Amino acid sequence: MDGTRNLKLTDSFTGVSFTQISNPTPNFGFSNQVYFLKFILSNAGSAADFVVQVDYAPLQRIDFFIPEEGRMIQTGAALPFATRPVPHRTYVFPVHIPGGQARTMLFRFESEGTLEFPILVMTADTFRDRIHEEQLVLGLYYGILTVLIVYNLILFFMVRDPGYLYYLLYVLGYGLIQTVLNGFAYEYFWPGSPYWNSKSLVFAIGWAFFFGIMFAREFLRSRRLVPRLDKFLYVLMLLLFFLMPAAFVLPYNWSIRAAAVLALLFTGSIFLTAFACVLRGYGPARYFLVAWFSLLVGVTAYALKGLGILPANFFTEYVLQMGSALEMCLLSLGLADRIRVNEEEKQKARHAAMESSREKQAARLTAARLEIELLKKNIQPHFLMNSLNAATVWLEEDPATARRLIEALSEEMRLLLRVSPERVIPISDELALCQAHLDVMSLRLEKKYELLVNGISGNEMIPPLVFHTVIENGLAHGLHDKPGGVFSIEKTEEPGFEVFHISNDGDVSDRKGTGTGMKYIASRLGEAFPGKWKLHHGPVEGGYKTSIWIAVDPLEMHFTP
Repeated sequence: MDGTRNLKLTDSFTGVSFTQISNPTPNFGFSNQVYFLKFILSNAGSAADFVVQVDYAPLQRIDFFIPEEGRMIQTGAALPFATRPVPHRTYVFPVHIPGGQARTMLFRFESEGTLEFPILVMTADTFRDRIHEEQLVLGLYYGILTVLIVYNLILFFMVRDPGYLYYLLYVLGYGLIQTVLNGFAYEYFWPGSPYWNSKSLVFAIGWAFFFGIMFAREFLRSRRLVPRLDKFLYVLMLLLFFLMPAAFVLPYNWSIRAAAVLALLFTGSIFLTAFACVLRGYGPARYFLVAWFSLLVGVTAYALKGLGILPANFFTEYVLQMGSALEMCLLSLGLADRIRVNEEEKQKARHAAMESSREKQAARLTAARLEIELLKKNIQPHFLMNSLNAATVWLEEDPATARRLIEALSEEMRLLLRVSPERVIPISDELALCQAHLDVMSLRLEKKYELLVNGISGNEMIPPLVFHTVIENGLAHGLHDKPGGVFSIEKTEEPGFEVFHISNDGDVSDRKGTGTGMKYIASRLGEAFPGKWKLHHGPVEGGYKTSIWIAVDPLEMHFTP
């Protein structure tokens, strides 16, 4: 029933009617109600010292009264630690009962969080033995946490992997949650700060699970493997981040309820993410999945106990420690396996980089050799002498034509020498080079060669002399016996690709040669766009056509030229 704090303890029991309960560990979940408990402790033997223990540290206020002695004690997590009659992480009330007598125990419980009050009654000697066993178990648990913290701190400084830092901060936060729930934090860390003690649990939950999600996203590579689940984890991570300051702003009964819900979402969503990563073949996720299943059992059981759905008993009280200890040990194994996987991936990446470097070096050497051959072909004395002889003839017959021929030849040589060393050049430069070459050949051979361009902005990038080489092949094979010809360069688009088509109206039956030109084009494309190009050439109706595909989408599948 409800009670008020301004009444004396003896007054607060006036008119209270008690109902017998069968559950030895009463648990009412999150409740703002005030509950009273009454029982009688009889001593049929000789005088003895007994201990009455309320074994749930987060209870905010406890009033204890023995009417026969007129003794009243007020303590709890919301009051200074010094109010406890026995300095212990829980609430221990010593009671002396003479032989053949009895004492009435009256309790008043009030808490904004989970309201459960497991009552243990034992002799003082039994209590000392129980403390001894309890310290052994909890000491082992916190020892495991300490070893994991030191171990991962050392690994973080050794490998500089952010995953170890996130895991370290997660373990620190999780250890803080356990020390608050067990009462050790208030006993040893801040016994004189009841305000912080009332806020620390919600803050620790936000801290631990915030870094737990950061660690899980890093460990599982969820952004790459399961992007949709990763977005949900990111939103949940933000909510946990805001839970930390909310612990100081919102009423405790609101913030602790939000923390319980976020804890359930945290364990469930990360378990699903790990399961999805296992299905996608990511090996280290197997360790993570098994580890998280053990934690999922612990957190779920403890949260359901806090909500009043499961009864409070030894299993639900300590399943969180058992599950988390197993989870953290397995995650350490998973981190070790992740080191192995990362090292294997680095070795593969280094091998691939070396192979790629060798391929690029070979492509550069091939391109350089073919470039020299093409330059020799274009700048060879035969080509220059024929062009200059033609200019000499035109000087006598038509000086204006001779001037145009010399200017076109000069422009072609200038462009040729400027662009040939580059890996890629703007298509506008390549088109200018092609036009200059056709101008030279038109004037020199007294033929009419035209260049038509369609769909090209001029800003596209292409290796130098690619279009020029295609046009030179067309002039040498298919158009040399004709009075002229038309070359067409057109750009079309396909999903993820730009496609350039270079065609001419030459005679397709005359296609003899060494293939040096096409080898040069393939080499240049392979150097500039490794795995992102394709080349095709062959006769078409009315002439000959060369098509070049260049990927513009970085996610596009590699071609096999």
